[in-house]
Parts: sequence; structure tokens; C-alpha cells
Amino acid sequence: MINLLKNKNIKITKPRIKILDQLKKPITIKELSIINDDIDKSTIYRILDLFLKENIIKVEIINNEKNYIINNNEHVHFINCIKCHKKEKIDICPLKEIKDFKIVSHNISIDGICKDCQ
Repeated sequence: MINLLKNKNIKITKPRIKILDQLKKPITIKELSIINDDIDKSTIYRILDLFLKENIIKVEIINNEKNYIINNNEHVHFINCIKCHKKEKIDICPLKEIKDFKIVSHNISIDGICKDCQ
């Protein structure tokens, strides 16, 4: 994770490392604020703005909310529980079958109820 910051010549700080580590899975600002109650909310916003500007992270819309995740330029597919809001990455892609069209990027988000909430 530190290399992501070093490669962009971004000063390495404890809050930046902590936030970046939590962006391995999609997460909202609200969730980041709760988890990081030791970091001022405005600092979290500044960190996210910097990471977005430097293309380190990207925004995914899940359940009509902005979620932040490390930008690894992969096509991302998620299944989301509408009760507990658990998010899981899924590895299947129905768009692989498209042959006559080059897909540059896409995101698929599926809402449902997880096994624990059923």
C-alpha cells in the first residue's frame, strides 16, 4: 500500500495509510468516519479527494451510495445485502460473452439478501 503513495510522490502519513488500507473493499464515507473516529472527518474527505485526484481510488455506486475502492482498473462486480449492507465481490462476469464490442469499463451491482439475513 505504501508503494501506491510513493509512486505518486504523496507524503506518507498514518491517516493516509490507514484509510488506504480500508479501501481494499468498497466503503462509504460514513463507514470510514465510524471506523476512523480518531481521524477528523474533514481529513478523511481531504485524503479521499487526494486519492481520487491521483487516480489511486475510484467511486463505485452501490445501493445508491458512493463507495470508495482502490482503483486497480479491473471490472468490478458486487453483490450487496439490502438488510445488513454486507458487500461481496463476485468473480463471474456475464459480459465476457460479448465478442463484437470492446468494453472499456463496466460495473455490476446485484442487490439481495445474504445467507445470514435470510
